[in-house]
Order: sequence, then structure tokens, then C-alpha cells
Amino acid sequence: MKSTPIVFSFFIVIISMQLSIALASDLDLTIQNLAKKWVLKEYRVLFYSEAPDQKEKGDYLHLQPDMTFKSITEGEYEEGNWKLDSAKKQIILTKKGVTGKLIFIVEELSQDKLVMTIHDPNDSEAQYLKIHFQAN
Repeated sequence: MKSTPIVFSFFIVIISMQLSIALASDLDLTIQNLAKKWVLKEYRVLFYSEAPDQKEKGDYLHLQPDMTFKSITEGEYEEGNWKLDSAKKQIILTKKGVTGKLIFIVEELSQDKLVMTIHDPNDSEAQYLKIHFQAN
């Protein structure tokens, strides 16, 4: 029975940490604040972080003010259009020549840091993988 308060306390700490991270964003979610080159820095799941692997080194997402983007993903160049749904905290990417879209949820935004998760209704675990970018 003594483990129940410990487990409850652990969840309170986790929730508090998530709230403090959510409140850490110091910029409004606007096109002007997002439009820059973001370089992949690391991935995080709860308390575990991992640097990009060898084929992801140099990956970036360049969101441009004209609502186009350029990116390198695992060494492959991609370009297309993007839009912002600030009410849902979503960045929606549509690649040239590809049907479908990639939806990111912005978790944190500052002058030099962007943290996002991938919105994938088919993968319930995707919400826990936080992708960290650094402004270049």
C-alpha cells in the first residue's frame, strides 16, 4: 500500500514538469517567429534523449515567410508548402509532388529553439517523441 502514494507523487512531478515545459515558450506562435532555418538537434522521450544518427546529421527544416519550406531529411532534399494553424499549435507540411501531409504539433518555441511532436493518428506513441530543433 505504501507504493501508491509514491506512484501518485511521481505522476504529479511528471505533470508539473510537462506544464513547466509548456509554459517555457517565450514567443507567440506566428509565421514571423517560425520562419527561419531550424537544424535538428536531438530527440527526447520523457527523460531519455538521443542525438540524430549518422544519416540525420545535417538535417534541417527551413520554413520561409512565403509559406514554402526546404528541408533535408535523412540526407534527402525536400521542398513544398507549409501552413500554420496557431489555434491547434500545428505546422502542416505538404511536399511537392506528394499527396498527403505531415502535421507537427509545436510544444515549445523560443528565439533559438523549436520543439515539436508528429501528429499521427495511426501511432499513439508519436506524441511522446519530442523533436528538438535549434535556430541556425
